[in-house]
Amino acid sequence: MTARTCSVEGCGRPVLARGWCVAHYTRWRRGSDMAAPVDARPVATCSVDGCEVDAVARGMCPRHYERARLGADGAALSAPVVPRAERGPVCMLDGCGRPHRARGWCSLHYSRVISGRPVIPAPPPPRAVRIPRPVPAVPRLRQPRPETCSVAGCERAPDATREMCWPHYQARRRQRLREEARARPAYGSVDGHGRYGMLERDDDGRVICHECGRALEHLATHVRVHGVTASEYRERHGLAPGLALVGETTRARMSAAWERHRDEHAAVLAEHRDPAAATEASRGARWSPQQVAAAQARGAARRGRPLTPEEVASLGDVTDLPVWSARVRALLELDGVTVASVARSLDMPHATVSQRLRRYPRA
Repeated sequence: MTARTCSVEGCGRPVLARGWCVAHYTRWRRGSDMAAPVDARPVATCSVDGCEVDAVARGMCPRHYERARLGADGAALSAPVVPRAERGPVCMLDGCGRPHRARGWCSLHYSRVISGRPVIPAPPPPRAVRIPRPVPAVPRLRQPRPETCSVAGCERAPDATREMCWPHYQARRRQRLREEARARPAYGSVDGHGRYGMLERDDDGRVICHECGRALEHLATHVRVHGVTASEYRERHGLAPGLALVGETTRARMSAAWERHRDEHAAVLAEHRDPAAATEASRGARWSPQQVAAAQARGAARRGRPLTPEEVASLGDVTDLPVWSARVRALLELDGVTVASVARSLDMPHATVSQRLRRYPRA
């Protein structure tokens, strides 16, 4: 089938509508002279080097014009135009092997083009090289543990974690506790807007704050205004650690709510209670049979063997404590006899036997 041409004599352009070409149809619509000759405009090629495609806008072909409109310049603009049929599945930028997405670009370069950024960004500035600080090679020496107690005149060995023996450490600790007790205010003395060690309430049962004197139902949340927690507030004003910092109304309401839901709470507790799992968790890792046997052997060695009836009789008829202590020391030299076994066989407290042996040492 041959294409129709314009019906105007001498015009061989293809028909657009009503038997005329584009030029004559436009003249007919505008009322212009149909017989006037149609001037053919010279067709220029694309101004980009190496491109022979006809220019359509600003001296560029459609492809290069589209690149320029999207912000491409330089190497990106002058890249050769590859027909769509011959265009491969990769980006048209030289050296980029990413898959093609749209208009000849990959996803990375296409996003740069449509956002107005350069297709080939400038290289980043070199990073500053961080020089590590020299570390001294001097090893950290651990201070040697003293062989005797740090208290002058004491020859006992120090405790495992302190520089003093256990008796001197306990004495120093009791002295520090006494000094802290003397430094604390007396119970019931004036302490801010209340009394030290006492939680006062107003006529409505609300708790009075020691810091500001306000009467509140919930003092535990209010003390945060003064920059302390509830535990720090109790310690600062000498209150018991478990004392509830709420008013009588709130206390009664909480107690009534607990009584109303006591059965529900008990049912939930019974449902989630697992004594076997709790016992297992508290024990931690199980001991091996060897460890159990070793622990039992150590316990048996500490307990010792019971005294024979003859040994018990040798101690039962003695009323002189120095003689009794000397006979006990003689028994302790026997195999398997300990202070605990002596106390158990004589039905005496362990502390009594130890105290007699310390009071009457070996002559």
